Amino acid sequence: MNLHVGEIKLLATNLVGHIDGDTLTISAGSQTGQMQRVSETQYQADLAELAKRGRQVYAWGQAKASVQNILNKREQLNKDLKAYVAWGQQRIDRAPNVKKWYAGHVNYYQRCLNTIGSLARRHVPRYEWQECVLTIQNDDYDRKQSLDSVASLQKTNRDQVAGLNARIENGPAMMARLEADMHTLSTACPTSAHPETCESRFQAISSQSPGSLVDTDTLSAYRSMVPKVQATLDAEAKTQAEGEKQLKVLSARVQRIYQDGM
Repeated sequence: MNLHVGEIKLLATNLVGHIDGDTLTISAGSQTGQMQRVSETQYQADLAELAKRGRQVYAWGQAKASVQNILNKREQLNKDLKAYVAWGQQRIDRAPNVKKWYAGHVNYYQRCLNTIGSLARRHVPRYEWQECVLTIQNDDYDRKQSLDSVASLQKTNRDQVAGLNARIENGPAMMARLEADMHTLSTACPTSAHPETCESRFQAISSQSPGSLVDTDTLSAYRSMVPKVQATLDAEAKTQAEGEKQLKVLSARVQRIYQDGM
């Protein structure tokens, strides 16, 4: 066995030792250990080697953590890009519904106006024709909520694109860091305490190392989707603005007839 500091009980009554050249053999009961005498130069060299090994272990740990962090960020970025593409396609698919919604509401408002105008001129009691008027009054509130929703979507889209673009632009710097970390991992193995285990771990990490931060197909799909989403949201905003203008005019005319019929 090798004795370490604290293991030798100097005060033990059964401690027996003898020196043979540069070797000190100590026995305590059934336990025996040896210590080698070394020169101060060798002692300092051993300390330096120990410190070097410690730095290598620390560098390996830091580099491994950094590599894993970059790989995690890459995975998340690709997920977020795919999520944006899916969200953008949903917005594009929804665009015809916006036009249809406003066309249907304009038609309803116009029919209500035509109906109550005719009935009011014939002095038909208001309670007999006020149903569509009340529906339009409630619809005014819902339309205001819709206006806020489209404006919010436009802001959300701008913020998403800005954030994703910033992460994509940081790709070269992250890949350079990844390359440096991988170099640290590879050079640490030959001088490690367990080079074969170290090399095995390095190969496992290397197999996960990508050639770029973003998957090529994912990036292409994202780049293609961004202008389409922007155009779709702009078109929605335009459709909404034009539809709101028509509905406000019709709603005001309906309200005037309703008030006059009181």
